[in-house]
Amino acid sequence: METLLQDARYAFRMLARNPGFALVAVLTLALGIGANTAVMGALRAVFLRPLPYPHADRLLHLWATWPGGAGNFSYPDYQALVAQSRSLESVAAYEPWGTVTLAGRGAPVALTPSFVTPSYLEMLGAQTAAGRLFSVDDDAPPRGQPVVLLSHGLWQRQFGGDPGIVGRAIPLNGTALTVVGVLTPGFRDLGAVDGAMPEIWLPTAAAPTLLGQPPLTDTYRIYWGLARLRPGVTLAQARDDVAAIAGRMERERPESHRGYRLEAQALAQRVHGRFGGPTLLVLGGSAFILLIGCANIANLLLARMASRRREIALRSALGASAARVLRQLLVECGVLAACGGALGALLAAWITSSLRGFVHDSVSAFVDLEADAWLLASSLALILFATLTAGLAPALEAARMDVRTALASGGRDAAGGGRSLTRRFLVAAEIAFALVVLMGAGLMVRSFRELTASTLGFRTEDLLTFRMDLTGPAYADAAARTRFVDAFVERASAVPGVESATVWGPSMLGRATWVVNLVPQGRPADTPDAFTMVFRHSVNPAGLGNLGIPLLRGRDFTAADTDRAPLVAIVSESVAREFWPGEEALGRTMRRQNPSLPAITVVGVAADVHHRQRYDLADIAEGFGGLAFGPQRDVYLPYAQRPNNAVTAGVRVRSAPPGVLSGLRAAVASLDAELALCDVQLLDERLRRQETAPGAIAALLAAYAGLALSLAALGVAGVVAHGVSRRTREIGIRMAVGARGRDVVLMIVREALVVAGVGLVAGLGAALAVGRAMQSLLFGVAPSDPSTFGAIGLLLVAVSAVAAYLPARRATRVDPMLALRAD
Repeated sequence: METLLQDARYAFRMLARNPGFALVAVLTLALGIGANTAVMGALRAVFLRPLPYPHADRLLHLWATWPGGAGNFSYPDYQALVAQSRSLESVAAYEPWGTVTLAGRGAPVALTPSFVTPSYLEMLGAQTAAGRLFSVDDDAPPRGQPVVLLSHGLWQRQFGGDPGIVGRAIPLNGTALTVVGVLTPGFRDLGAVDGAMPEIWLPTAAAPTLLGQPPLTDTYRIYWGLARLRPGVTLAQARDDVAAIAGRMERERPESHRGYRLEAQALAQRVHGRFGGPTLLVLGGSAFILLIGCANIANLLLARMASRRREIALRSALGASAARVLRQLLVECGVLAACGGALGALLAAWITSSLRGFVHDSVSAFVDLEADAWLLASSLALILFATLTAGLAPALEAARMDVRTALASGGRDAAGGGRSLTRRFLVAAEIAFALVVLMGAGLMVRSFRELTASTLGFRTEDLLTFRMDLTGPAYADAAARTRFVDAFVERASAVPGVESATVWGPSMLGRATWVVNLVPQGRPADTPDAFTMVFRHSVNPAGLGNLGIPLLRGRDFTAADTDRAPLVAIVSESVAREFWPGEEALGRTMRRQNPSLPAITVVGVAADVHHRQRYDLADIAEGFGGLAFGPQRDVYLPYAQRPNNAVTAGVRVRSAPPGVLSGLRAAVASLDAELALCDVQLLDERLRRQETAPGAIAALLAAYAGLALSLAALGVAGVVAHGVSRRTREIGIRMAVGARGRDVVLMIVREALVVAGVGLVAGLGAALAVGRAMQSLLFGVAPSDPSTFGAIGLLLVAVSAVAAYLPARRATRVDPMLALRAD
């Protein structure tokens, strides 16, 4: 320990003699270690930290698949799972969807509900600050009990934390429900995985009344599943178990369950799976930055070895063993790494603390970034890695030094050839690493540019959008919903500052979508996979024109297309081509999977547009980044013939006058004083927010690319400068015998470009592999895009040439006579 401390003190003295070198090395390591430490903290939050639930490692997410689709399952399916499963200790169903309106306390307030079975909250470890959780009787079919649970935040915000709230009735969607409990603060519901955090919880038996859904006995698929494994049961066994249950359902109910399957995955994968790709991508960029920095420092240390050869030779001649010299040099590198690591740990803690609130509120409530002991341990591990990576090559070079030759040469770099080769190898490695980082950044930046340059295909400017949920007893009748929509369109269009008003059924722009399976009339369709899944939108007359969707052929909907008229539809061009290739679609009919339902006649063909969300983390995780811009299978139906409970309103405003929103609220209140407007914002603002995730990744990788390029340029310049200093006499002789400065510069630059070329070739395979790994993150760009590869390759060659030119140019300005006298 005493000699180790002596080595450390000596290392600090050596660094104090070279403050420029020490500053560059410490800052380089601080950036690399800080970035990697922060990303490793995020990696831990995503992959390693357990979910905040009891027995989180045994919790599963359940869902259904069928030919051509995947998603929720029905309440009878949930009952079958409860009754028949042998591997699951507990099973729950939940539906975090829709909106309910709280009235009676000033302006109506839209709340996000979650309809759950009692075991759901128990499995998630929910506790109450007041009252109780749901009981089995609260959820007993068909209607259960009219009860509700409140979030702690809602209790404080809307009811002032009133301790007497338990037992009081509150009006939700026109129905009085009794508050039986208030959950403790900080409870995280699974509904926040895909949407907003629920603020109230209701028994599943309440969904038909509050949301106007079919009774629980119906095969309507609206529920997700949560389950807990029995002790000792594996995930594979549970998957086999639920698959067997789905097989029995298919045999017992072939008309509704043909091709039906139940799937299970670890709940942690469901919650955090979407963040894996982006986190690993950013971690890879950080790791390459650290590797480039370590290679740069190794090159700097090797350059310093030239001036320390005599010192090291004397130490060896006086009895220092090779191991002792090796330790001394590793301690010096360790001191550098420790200083850089300490600064990097502070940088990582600052980054983590700065991002914590943003990530929790805007990305996921389940990702907890904390500046804790994990960050310190990560920094220590990276310090050790940096010490060995950057210091091992120069330390081994010193340990292999021929003492007699070094002393005889007077300390001159008599054996610099091998060291020069090592330094060139390190520079080639830097170029290869930089190519990988720049390629990833280039692909992401190009993808983001393609994304933001694309359009939805209809007029998005000045389009104010909001949702209205027509649920509750007042809207149980389809005719009542149609009357409301017709009246709303009329009154909203009369609000000053409004150009037009449109109502269409749920779409991804309105936080939901509906699909329907169709097949052209007359085409054989004996199996479910013979039907094509299309996106279905319910639109009011003139709605397509108001949105700016071109009608290519046929007619628009009219007031005559009521629920008593024959069913009609307008299809997108993609549907027309797929269903009737080379033929006219107008007048053709389509049918649904239920043969008892009447056929639908095509009366118009509209241009393809993009109703789905552009891009989000869920799309990234599932590889659907470009799905929104694939074939647009859209089918529009008259709202009167398919009156959804959940509708999205699109109001075209003239320069968004200040009073237009209050006028719209007044128009809605005149029709229903207890109906709230949800998610009010301009469509362009919504689209910009959808660009946040890919934009942030592209910006971060671009920053990494700039840093990698700078470090690689420094590495090239350092090697060339050191090589020039060693070749001063050679350069003087060349110029003395008539060589021009330009020839010398070209010779030195050419040698540097050879090293850069070796690095480019070495890094090409890794860059291609990174591109393929990023394929699910890209939009409109191939993972092996030749223009991106070519541009980045030329950029690295140009930067290498400039980095080599500057020290080479300085060398030609030396007086040849002075160079010939140089030792």
